Amino acid sequence: MHLLIGLGNIGKKYNRNRHNLGFLITDQLVQQYKFIKQSDKFNGNIFKGVIANNKIIILKPKTMMNNSGLSASKVKNYFKIDGQNIFVFYDDLDLSLAKVKIKFGGSSAGHNGIKSLDSYIGKNFHRVRIGINKPLNKSSISEYVLKDFEKNELEIIRLKINLISEHIELLLENKFSQFLNKLI
Repeated sequence: MHLLIGLGNIGKKYNRNRHNLGFLITDQLVQQYKFIKQSDKFNGNIFKGVIANNKIIILKPKTMMNNSGLSASKVKNYFKIDGQNIFVFYDDLDLSLAKVKIKFGGSSAGHNGIKSLDSYIGKNFHRVRIGINKPLNKSSISEYVLKDFEKNELEIIRLKINLISEHIELLLENKFSQFLNKLI
C-alpha cells in the first residue's frame, strides 16, 4: 500500500495559493483515478483507490500546512505504511516554476509542512518537490506562498499536474528517471 500526501491549507481562500500545490496534485489524482472519499478521520481527508494495481491512500491533512505531520503520522501508523511507500507532494521556492525533483529523506529546507512531517514521521519518505519560483523580495516569502498563482503560472502548473497524474505509476514503481523524463 502507498500513501500519497498533498500538502496545503484547508479553506476556499487558499485553493489556488502557491502553498497549496500539493493539494492541487492530489485533487487531480482523486479525480482522474476516481478515488473514493473514505472519511475525515485522522485530521485529514482520506481517499482510497488503485493505480496500476497498487492500493493507494491519498491524504489531504486538515491541520493546516504547519501541522501536516500530525495527520500524516495517524494515517501512517493506522495503516502501517513504510516510509518507502510514502510520497509527499509540495511546493518549493528553490525550484523554477513547475520544475519537479524527487528525493528520499533529507532536510526540510525551511518548508514548514516538511518540518512537521519530519518531526512526526521521521525523514524517511519520498519528497516530490514542485517549483513555484522565488519572490523578488525575500522578506515577503510568507506572503508570496499564500498568494494565488498568476493566470499564466496556473496554466503551466495545471499542465505539469496533468503529466504527474498521467505518469504516476512510474513514481509508484520507483522509476524516478523515467517519471521525470515524462514531465519534460
